[in-house]
Order: sequence, then C-alpha cells, then structure tokens
Amino acid sequence: MKNSVIIIIFFAYLNPFNSFSQTAEEYYQNGSTQFESKNYYGAIDDFTNAISLNPKYKEAYFERGLSKFNVDDYRGALLDLNSAIELNYKNDVAYFTRGLLKKIQHNYNGALLDLNSAIKLKPNYEYYYQIRGGIKALLKDCKGGIIDLNIAIKLNPENFDNYFTRASIKNIMNDNTGAIKDLTEAIELNPFYDKSYYFRGTIKESLNDYRGAVADFTKAIDYNPNHQEAYYERGFSKMKLKDFMGAVSDFTRSIELNQDFDQIPKAYYFRGLSKFLLNQENKESACADLSRSGELGYSDAYTAIKGICN
Repeated sequence: MKNSVIIIIFFAYLNPFNSFSQTAEEYYQNGSTQFESKNYYGAIDDFTNAISLNPKYKEAYFERGLSKFNVDDYRGALLDLNSAIELNYKNDVAYFTRGLLKKIQHNYNGALLDLNSAIKLKPNYEYYYQIRGGIKALLKDCKGGIIDLNIAIKLNPENFDNYFTRASIKNIMNDNTGAIKDLTEAIELNPFYDKSYYFRGTIKESLNDYRGAVADFTKAIDYNPNHQEAYYERGFSKMKLKDFMGAVSDFTRSIELNQDFDQIPKAYYFRGLSKFLLNQENKESACADLSRSGELGYSDAYTAIKGICN
C-alpha cells in the first residue's frame, strides 16, 4: 500500500501539469455540452471552473461569453469576449458577437468596428455583411448599408433575409418600389415568413394600394393568426375601401389580442368611426369606442366625439 502511494506521487511529480490541463479540458468539454443543450447557466459554471484552472483558456472565455449573451448578461458577455479577443485576435465570431452586443447597447460605432474586423478575418461570409449593412443604416449611412447588402446577396442569393434587410434600408430611403421588389423576392424565396407580407402590406398601404395591402395582411395573418398589427392595418385598409363591417371585425380582433400594442387607442378610434359609417343611426357603440380611445390618450377621439356623439 505504501509503495502504491509512492508510485502515484512519483508520477504526479514527473508530470505535474497533466491533471491540471486535463481537468480544465474536462470542465470545458462539459461546458460545451451544456451549451449545446441550451443549459447556459450550467455552461457558465463549467467554463468558469475551466478558466480558474487555466486563466488563458481562450475558448472557455469565448464560449462563456456566448453563454452569458444567451442569458442577457450583456456586461459579463462583453468582458468575456474582450478577453477572448485579447487571447485570440483571429476569432471572427468573437468580433461578430461583440458587435451584436454593442448594437444592442446602441454603441453603433463600436459595433461597426467589430463587424469590420469580423469581415476582414472572414470576407466571404454573407451574414456579416447583412448585419453590418443594418448597422450602417442605423448610423444613417444607408448607401453604405445597401452596398453591404448587395455583397451579401451576391454571396448568397438564396437567403431571403438579405432581401428583407435590404428592403428595410430602401424603405428608410423612401425607395418604396425598390423595397416592394426586394420583399417580393424575399417572399418567393420563403413564402411562409409572415413579416415579409406584413412589411410589404404597410408599404402598399402608404402608396394607397389598399386592395394589395389587404391581400398582404391576409397572408401575414394566415401564417401568424395572432399578428395583432396585421389585423389593425388590414382593418385600416378595409375602412379606406369602405368595407366597414370587415374593418370593425379586424379592429376588434386587434383589440382582443392586446399584446401591449401601442396602436390600441387608435384601434378603438377607427373601430368607432367604422361602426358609425356602417350604421349612423346606432351611435351608442361607436361613441363608446371613441370615448375609450380618448381615455387611452388618443386626443383626436374627442374631436370625433364632438362631431358625432353630441
């Protein structure tokens, strides 16, 4: 027994760092498994143990940063990604993720610098251009944003999200027809994405194409039956088309969904007007809606009350 203990001590003395490295690696591997299982808090614990044993474990800092990002610990994630980049300045995903964090924190200039670094390291990855294009638009460099989205589309013309993002930038630039064209392309590539139909519908509505808008909002609702904004906008377009019964139905559904929608006061307002225009002899329900709209802070409702209800 005494000889066995001596042998164990002897081998530990010959290779004192073997168990240290293996233990840190085991914690790291466990953390990676936890991360893949979306157990981010467990992953953070394992990566922290790995780092405590090996303070220069760049992969552990990186993946702990990703884990913290996924649990909305943005400050902690930023610190870990800083460490990961200091230890490995060639990690494009670390720059990219740090850029996303800075974007969330409205540090758009910092985000742009990180996306520049990510693209320099990986110049043929279309997603980096897509995100950088959006950041440029936030910095009011819409032309630069379009250039980035053009590159993203050239690298991957089958990704509908590239067209959707470019449409968003074109919409900011008041290029409505260009935005509609891009959204149409996005829909052809992915006909099941409700946001593309909704977005295209809002642009058509702004161009007074109410029938086209109704068709798009209907598609958005088909793919997302709880799309509160689509019911509201379809109700507005139906009201413009003098389909007051349909408008009342859509405004009612929008109000019923009540998902902290900031247009609820206007939904009551337009439902009240639609009810009045549908049947001017039955003003009681219409005026109740207008009153509710005013209570919720929509001042135009009181102007309508003066003209309709008094």
